[in-house]
Amino acid sequence: MPSTVTVTAPSRLHFGLLGFGGASERQFGGVGVMIEQPSLQLRIAPADRLSVHGLAHERVSRFVEHWSAFHELDHPLACRIYVLHAPRSHIGLGSGTQLGLAVAAGLNRFLDREVSVIETARSAGRGLRSAVGTYGFFQGGLIWERGKTNGEAISPLEQRVAIPGTWRFVVICPKQQVGLSGEGERTAMARLPPVPVETQNRLVAIVEDRMLPAVAREDCDEFGEAVFEFGRVSGEAFAPIQGGAYNGARLEHLVERIRENGGVGVGQSSWGPALYVIVPGEKNAQFTIDQLRETGELDDTDIWISGPDNQGARITIEG
Repeated sequence: MPSTVTVTAPSRLHFGLLGFGGASERQFGGVGVMIEQPSLQLRIAPADRLSVHGLAHERVSRFVEHWSAFHELDHPLACRIYVLHAPRSHIGLGSGTQLGLAVAAGLNRFLDREVSVIETARSAGRGLRSAVGTYGFFQGGLIWERGKTNGEAISPLEQRVAIPGTWRFVVICPKQQVGLSGEGERTAMARLPPVPVETQNRLVAIVEDRMLPAVAREDCDEFGEAVFEFGRVSGEAFAPIQGGAYNGARLEHLVERIRENGGVGVGQSSWGPALYVIVPGEKNAQFTIDQLRETGELDDTDIWISGPDNQGARITIEG
């Protein structure tokens, strides 16, 4: 009988897309990091028939159907899938990708299948645009990818580097706001004008000339400034939908206030509403939170501190 498989996956902060709209051969691309919290965890156990329980069970069922169709199973699955905990959906943490890959990777291990990263992503229906969360699921750390051509299933991985373990990410998320997803996201992307090649070249230079060298030197302030600039330049491409580089006036105000208080590495993850602030250590993170709380800026928000995740998803087997 198969063993019980538990998959624990990190969350993803996406600093921004490189480009879209056909101005260059490669589309989408991007850069981002994996963080420890909030994590996602699901368990797959032997059973007489397939059943799905716990958080996001309807979404899990769709991922199972997609995985089964991709692999053309000739027999029904016999297992119980239970989501123990998961981040809130559609707030910019890449929870859909992490959930889909956790289902696919978990089923691969449950049935003792050897499946590549690309095939696992395809079986979950992920990596259609940016592949930051896909590579991050498997490897953790900072993920840099330049986008994909029409003939590629997902973007090739350009570079993966570990983030210094002492760095911290303060994540701030308004409780009553969600980002775009699904059909709304597809419609919005179709309405946006192409990102000019000159802008894409500028973004590439920020990553390769400033961001990656700063990680290598463990220079958190320079890394943060590079991330801030990348996010703002990338975010301007979404201004026709968002109204600016950030998704709404409140997020724009929060970014400005954090910068005024000395938080240099601040940005919006994907469509938001999650914002992040990158700081050198735990004390800096708590100081950032205390400053914002004094002014009432954190009313009606979820806020937490996370370390980087340099490992990626963990899969454990019992029995």
